[in-house]
Amino acid sequence: MPPHNDTTKFVIRLATTADVPALRRLVTACRVPLFCGPALVAEIDGNLGAALSLADGRAIAEESEPASAAKRLLRARHEALLAPL
Repeated sequence: MPPHNDTTKFVIRLATTADVPALRRLVTACRVPLFCGPALVAEIDGNLGAALSLADGRAIAEESEPASAAKRLLRARHEALLAPL
């Protein structure tokens, strides 16, 4: 994945069943034994590069600067979802 720059596009959204193949690739790349439940995902320039489990709050990401930034965005979004209204 290319380095993060001012034109890198991040999209944070809920995972869908269409994301399962990309999530499996990410889990394998991250060497995570188990990642399940509903999740937030981060697309980086159209490619799934990070995910956060809504079941346990665990986040995974590719090893790249844009994916690290996406992981921080996922955590911030998750915290916002949990905040009282």
